[in-house]
Amino acid sequence: MNKQIEDLIKNTNPKVPTELQPDHIRLTKKHRKINPMYAALPVAACITLLVGILAFNNRGIGTKKTYKSEPTKQSQGITNSDNTLKKDGNAYSLAFKAFQTYRTRTVYYTSGSVYTEGDLVSNSITSVKKGAEVRDGSPSSTAGDYSQTNTRHENIDEGSMVKTDGTYIYALDHIADNQKPGSRAAMQVTIYKANGSSPAKISSIEVSSYTRDMYLHGDKLVIISCIPQNDDPSAVRRTGYETYATFYDLTNIENPKANATIHLEGSYNTSRLTGDTLYLITDVYKYSYGIEYDETDYSTYIPTVNGQVVPEGCIDIAPGTRTPDFTTIISVDTKKEEIVDTKSILGSGDIYMSDSAIYHLAGYYKRTLFTVIDEALGTELDDSSNQLSIIKIPYDSNGNFEEELIQSVNGSINDDYSIDEYKDYLRLVTTCYTNQGTSAALYILNSNLDITGSIEDIAKGETVRSVRFLGDIGYFVTFRNTDPLFSVDLKDPTNPKIIGELKIPGFSAYLHPIDENHLLGIGLEYQEIGERLNFKGIKVSIYDISDPTDVKETKKTVFDKLYSASPINDPNNFFYDSKSGLIGFGVSGYTSSSVSVNQGNCYMVCDITGDTIKAVYQSKPSDTYKYSSTYGLYIGNYIYILPLDGTIEAVKMP
Repeated sequence: MNKQIEDLIKNTNPKVPTELQPDHIRLTKKHRKINPMYAALPVAACITLLVGILAFNNRGIGTKKTYKSEPTKQSQGITNSDNTLKKDGNAYSLAFKAFQTYRTRTVYYTSGSVYTEGDLVSNSITSVKKGAEVRDGSPSSTAGDYSQTNTRHENIDEGSMVKTDGTYIYALDHIADNQKPGSRAAMQVTIYKANGSSPAKISSIEVSSYTRDMYLHGDKLVIISCIPQNDDPSAVRRTGYETYATFYDLTNIENPKANATIHLEGSYNTSRLTGDTLYLITDVYKYSYGIEYDETDYSTYIPTVNGQVVPEGCIDIAPGTRTPDFTTIISVDTKKEEIVDTKSILGSGDIYMSDSAIYHLAGYYKRTLFTVIDEALGTELDDSSNQLSIIKIPYDSNGNFEEELIQSVNGSINDDYSIDEYKDYLRLVTTCYTNQGTSAALYILNSNLDITGSIEDIAKGETVRSVRFLGDIGYFVTFRNTDPLFSVDLKDPTNPKIIGELKIPGFSAYLHPIDENHLLGIGLEYQEIGERLNFKGIKVSIYDISDPTDVKETKKTVFDKLYSASPINDPNNFFYDSKSGLIGFGVSGYTSSSVSVNQGNCYMVCDITGDTIKAVYQSKPSDTYKYSSTYGLYIGNYIYILPLDGTIEAVKMP
């Protein structure tokens, strides 16, 4: 770790809100016992039970029922009538019991999901928050003639390896010269002045080799690192990761100074910046096999923020929790460089953030009594299915969290582009996995998370690959052998309708609006040869969406020497300049379409304005494929290529 950061942590006493002090921990009054469901039954008991069940349902062993999703408006046993989380139970006690229960249960793995013999916990807890003004939306940012980080929402910034303010460029570089055998490459933030065709290095900041993201906000640079706390693989107890946010003062650009560091336990999940508030999210896995936990030693099983245990009043428990891991969310005032509020959820999950709320999205596998019988006898009587728990955490303009809401739907999301909040309604597209196969589903929820409308059993046998919501119309792509691009009318939240479907080879894994009538797609091209699919390369497509009921693919170019493109896995590494009609993104490929020799990472710029989509520039291959993609951005008439190896290249726009 940077010695300057170490000194900051050791010599400063971080200011912690009153509610995070141990003396102000709020104890909840009630506690419910856990009622675990056993994961296996004796075969004889299963047969006896089957007789009664089959007689009642008039079904035979091995007969599959027709799959039909039936989402409930309330998640079983975890919400009040208004979908708010219940405020009973003892968070520390329940978390401890989750750890103890996990130690004594068999864990099963299936299709990347994990489940145990019933839920570890069945209650949910929340603190009672003080009333706060509801957020109207984050202040809009003013963009000059330069590219900003490509983000999910216009007014919510996201961390990236490269940032610019239109004058200076900041790049998180891997410095190979400082790399020691067997260790990670050292890293630094290199600050360049653009200077048109002659970018000049101004200064640099030595940072941890585990640095993940950064933000540029006014005269401050925020560096986010995720550092292992115990790198010894032979250690009896692995202490996991700690995530650090270090604030640098850029007033003197030639000599940036570290002001303060905030740290929280867990591996870095993601972050967002809206207004003057930074939101940091980590995944905390505290369980160590074979360790006896002491219930009075909270720090061994409860997450910490700035070295202090998260208080009970700030802990929630997600439904269907299967493993003793947490998602911790903190809000930070970037002006004061202080923590505003904190929330920790027992149950890991993905994050989506809108202008008014943070959504915690946790997948779990629904197992019924029929599922247990199926496993014991090898039959297929029931449709076990994947579920998605949605916890809504509203926040105000100062970063204070408000009372949570909760709901569950069928399926799992592809990424945070699969979910969208619009005019107080939440829309999402999921992939559902059952014994009968896969399908897609679309749900619309109101501000209280009541399900107002849905479409289920879409595209049977296929999975969702990309989604884009554009106002009252939604577009999503599923894939098996072809690429159906569905368009959905969402104007009536109680009655969404599929109004269009376009089938073409391959699939678009990332969708980006070009204007009100056109949608850009970047994905993979496949050729169907009998029952086999032959990968053909990376495709870039333009769709005409002027009539959502009759979407057309008007342009398509397949780059057969490429096998990956950054927007597919890292949409932040993408730009579109509406003035020039240029798009830019990182790519990886081969030296030829027939010889599998990796040429490393490059940056590609394409012109999408002509009759065809043409690559007008591709940078030289870089060895940074060992670490990350090659990045690019534009300022004025120049595109700057950043391989993240301490170099920069300026290219005049074609």
